[in-house]
Amino acid sequence: MMMAVTAIQLAHEVYEAVESWARDEKQQAFAYLFDV
Repeated sequence: MMMAVTAIQLAHEVYEAVESWARDEKQQAFAYLFDV
């Protein structure tokens, strides 16, 4: 169960990074990626 929660959190962080990058918020995108 914990692995599923961790995988979902990881996917969410990557998704947020991609969204930030798409909005040309590169600094925020890197923050999400390095938070992973």
